[in-house]
Amino acid sequence: MDAITSVETLRDTIAPVKALVNEAVLRTGNEQVQLHALSNDKIATVTTTLPVDAFEEYTATSRDIGMNVERLDSFLSLLAPEDQIRLRTPPQTDTISVTGPNLAYDGNGINPQTIRQRSNHTPLPDAQAKLAVIITSDAVSLRHSIIAADLCSTTITILSRPEVSVLEFRATGDNDDMHCRVSRDALLAYRGERVNTSYSISKLKSLYEALVSRSTHLTIQLDTELVISLTARHTGTGATTRFTLGSHN
Repeated sequence: MDAITSVETLRDTIAPVKALVNEAVLRTGNEQVQLHALSNDKIATVTTTLPVDAFEEYTATSRDIGMNVERLDSFLSLLAPEDQIRLRTPPQTDTISVTGPNLAYDGNGINPQTIRQRSNHTPLPDAQAKLAVIITSDAVSLRHSIIAADLCSTTITILSRPEVSVLEFRATGDNDDMHCRVSRDALLAYRGERVNTSYSISKLKSLYEALVSRSTHLTIQLDTELVISLTARHTGTGATTRFTLGSHN
């Protein structure tokens, strides 16, 4: 890949990935660039997709290369958000190369086979999912549910009642418990079956926080194996991030 973009665009693409892992696989192609990884405990994945029209200039062949996203982001933080940078990866160069105003970075690529990844992470059509909800990112009830659950428990339980289009969150700890219902005005769309399943609150909170400031709404989906996915389109860059998290049940 040989591309020119802004520091802000590249950091925005990296940030949700860095919330879950410090190494990811960079996939380049003719129409899009992807960063993908599986968490060390194998229960969560992240995929961020950036369309090529987000770049000022872009040429690439289809190729996978591993990269340390945490180290790259630390370098990018030294530059101004509006700075233009040139990003080059093999086969155009032997390293992952980033060149900005008066500053250049070269990092060794990582064999993508050594980075945990899941080959099948394609979302289901909503009609095949057990639950599919679109919710405003700034919904107070959603934010309060996640914060309160994290205060009293290690897990959060999601309950849906399709007959009344209600989404509820509950958490029970040794000394505390919480229950919060997502308000109707925050639900932009709702379809699904009755669901009652739990997830790691620390991971779900990290994934939520990585998306909420970058989007106007979130799509929450539970597949037939009760794997939850959070998908959002970044308002600034047009990138799309999809997190998945296995249930705690």
